[in-house]
Amino acid sequence: LGTRDDAGLAGEFRCSNAAGLVAVRNALAQAGSILMAEGESAAGKALYNLGEFKAAAAAYQREQAAYRLAGDRRGLSRVLLRLADVSWSQGDIDAALVLPYESLKICRAMNDRAGASGALNFLAIVLDHQGKLVEAGEYFAQALVPAREINLPHGCATALNNLGETFRRRGPLPQAARHSAEANRLARQDGELQGRGRGLQGVG
Repeated sequence: LGTRDDAGLAGEFRCSNAAGLVAVRNALAQAGSILMAEGESAAGKALYNLGEFKAAAAAYQREQAAYRLAGDRRGLSRVLLRLADVSWSQGDIDAALVLPYESLKICRAMNDRAGASGALNFLAIVLDHQGKLVEAGEYFAQALVPAREINLPHGCATALNNLGETFRRRGPLPQAARHSAEANRLARQDGELQGRGRGLQGVG
């Protein structure tokens, strides 16, 4: 009986050890994918700033694939917006509207309100440039909600400033002025917060 017990324990040890090795390998593979994604992201941004939109899009596509492989939903939601931006720069309006919706869906599933606000803002900007001011205003207003929920001054200021500009172009002007004034106040507040943050980092 003792021999069977020893054999059973050895078998369990081998199984647990094998499972541990698989977990380590998976973790290393995920970390490698994320590092690859971050490298492609940096390359894509640099190419975008140089006006090399086609090459930037290719880098972002590789970044997207790496984040999907790693199962990193937050990273994926962000690169989808970068792909939308570079698609828009190349005149692909359909992609510029479809990709932010996918990003928004991911952000809402994760309760990532900062990401959701960014995706809604991007959608609104594209619609605004297409002259769809009513729809753009609705999306800017939606972008404001999650930004306010998490007290994100920059997100609020961006949404309010864009909302004010949309109202200025389509009326009524009093609402435009109110949104713009609040946007300026929040922008100043955000600058003060960032300044305090830099000060603390300097001391630390």
